[in-house]
Amino acid sequence: MRPLFDLLKKIIRTGVGRVRFLMAGIGLGVAMLLLLIAAQVHTDFNELLYGTRNANESMDFLVINKKITNATAGNEKANSFAPEELADIKKQSFVQTFAPITANQYKVMADMPALGVSSMLFLNRCRTSSSM
Repeated sequence: MRPLFDLLKKIIRTGVGRVRFLMAGIGLGVAMLLLLIAAQVHTDFNELLYGTRNANESMDFLVINKKITNATAGNEKANSFAPEELADIKKQSFVQTFAPITANQYKVMADMPALGVSSMLFLNRCRTSSSM
């Protein structure tokens, strides 16, 4: 077995310095790592999108919006759902649970002065049916 390793060593390391050989080994290691990460991400996304285990965690909710126009922009009653509309939604045969999402009043700002980036963040809270 030793003669085979010596032969492979001669073929691989012919005319290559030690530093160049080390850099090639590091490059090969990085390339293998990237290939393994790509295979793992592909497998994870396939399981997430097409797997049967996550069937009840994907696409089992419906978001209902109300259209806001320039005419109703300042009128909070016209822009929000009336109690009758909410009761009608709850009575539908396809509704299992119901919880409205309401905007909060948190003033949150993400600021990264080193990069010169800042942004206001929008946060929502979702009330569960037990807290309504």
